[in-house]
Amino acid sequence: MSRLPGRPLTFLLTGFSWLLLSSLVGLAILIGLVRGTPLPHWIRHAHVHAALVGGVAQMILGALLIFISPLLLTGQNRRESHPLLFLTINGSALGMVAGFGFGSYPVIGISGGFVIASFLWIARDTWLQA
Repeated sequence: MSRLPGRPLTFLLTGFSWLLLSSLVGLAILIGLVRGTPLPHWIRHAHVHAALVGGVAQMILGALLIFISPLLLTGQNRRESHPLLFLTINGSALGMVAGFGFGSYPVIGISGGFVIASFLWIARDTWLQA
C-alpha cells in the first residue's frame, strides 16, 4: 500500500495545520497593532486566505470525501486517495499567500480559479456517484 497524500484524513489534518499557522500569524498581527508597530497590509490578506482556503476549504473537502460515499451508499468502487486534489488545494492556498506577499494579483486570481476547480471536481465526483 503506497502512502500517497490525499487521503481524507490528510485533508483534515493539513487543514488544521493551516488554521494553526494562520492563527499564529493573526496573533502576530494583533501584537503588532497593540504595540503600535503594525505589520504590512498584505499580511492580513495572506492570513485570511490561509485560514479560509488552506484551513476551512481544505477541511470541507476532507469532510466531503469522508462522508459522501457513506451517505450515498456507493463507497464500493471509490478511490481512497486523491493526491492531485490534495496538491491542487494546497498549491492554491500557497499561491494565494505568495501572491499577496509579492503583490501579484494575477497569481491570486489563478490560485482562486484552482480552488473553485477543486470544489467542482468533488461536485462532479458526487454527481457521478449519485
